[in-house]
Amino acid sequence: MAQFRNNDTMRTILVKPFAPVELDLKLPRFKLSELPALDMKAMLQLMGVKSIFEATVDFSNLSSDPNIYVSDLVHKAVIEVDEQGAEAAAGSGLIVGLSSAMNKMQFHVDHPFLMALIYNSTVPAFIGHVVEPEAM
Repeated sequence: MAQFRNNDTMRTILVKPFAPVELDLKLPRFKLSELPALDMKAMLQLMGVKSIFEATVDFSNLSSDPNIYVSDLVHKAVIEVDEQGAEAAAGSGLIVGLSSAMNKMQFHVDHPFLMALIYNSTVPAFIGHVVEPEAM
């Protein structure tokens, strides 16, 4: 599982095209959230975004107050999957069951797994790691 948490491995997986596949999917209920919230200020500063956190930044196009700047930035996300579907803090999705005469690929998740909610086929909106899935 550690190899999949490597940034290069995840990047390789996420850039591959996805194709829809009918599955007989057995997935345990799970809820993922960051505890504590992510420190986005530190992450953005590592990526080179620094000026918004400085008291000298010019936000005059956003506010008439010349003394504003971003002092901190945190991110909290939650995604929950159960029998009713999936719900995310920033949006929601629905898992729909389809019946078909053709044989479906069976995929029963009864072990630790990584999950990703991909927006627009390319943008990972949520990525998580379930260590102890609930019994199905």
